[in-house]
Amino acid sequence: MSSHKKGRRLTRAERRRRVIRNRIIFGCCCFVVLIAIAVGISLTVKSCRQKKSEAKLTYKSSQIHVKKDKSLTLAYVEDFSKDYYNEAELKKNVENEIASFNSNSKSGKMEISQFVVKDGKAYLYLKAETLDTYKEYFENYMYQGQECKMTIGTMGELEEDGAMLLDHYKNVKNGKAVDKIDLSDQKSLMVIYTTQGEEFSVDGNILYVSDKVEMDGSIAKTTDGEDNYIIYEEEEAS
Repeated sequence: MSSHKKGRRLTRAERRRRVIRNRIIFGCCCFVVLIAIAVGISLTVKSCRQKKSEAKLTYKSSQIHVKKDKSLTLAYVEDFSKDYYNEAELKKNVENEIASFNSNSKSGKMEISQFVVKDGKAYLYLKAETLDTYKEYFENYMYQGQECKMTIGTMGELEEDGAMLLDHYKNVKNGKAVDKIDLSDQKSLMVIYTTQGEEFSVDGNILYVSDKVEMDGSIAKTTDGEDNYIIYEEEEAS
């Protein structure tokens, strides 16, 4: 005969209460796990979105980027650190302006590629379908009444138009002056000509610039009111 003392036998009501209690405990544990999973997924999605947003911040300073397809990206990077700055209001104003332009444009469409406020700065990227689109936007919305003198084309195209009139350029690679570049066998090199003071970047490598253009890394800074030339080699198709 076993010496183990048996405990009191549970009544049916007690067994039912124990089952219910165990189910409640199990349910609470499952709920906590589900909450933890949901929070984890939410944080992961938020992190991915943030990284994706940051990845799109290609331009860290204001500039005009000339794409290989001849569209232009107008990147505006401005201080947005004051408490009275209103992100929603700025976004609405930009959207209204672009909508107004597109409804009246004769040369193409403008598009808001990106608008982000981050670390006290506002990043606004606009895309102009063509150079003519940019010129129309410049003359009617940016600087009303002011003519935008700007040309983008190959060396051959600009020479045919008599636009390559300068005798002196600078070699971007070594910074040395170059007299009358002989590019007779390089007619496919691209040229940006402008009289406005801006910062330009391109899909490719800038090789030569005129005297009034300064280089800062891969960005060419032109001088307002001067004949500025930027000669570059387009990147090869991937």
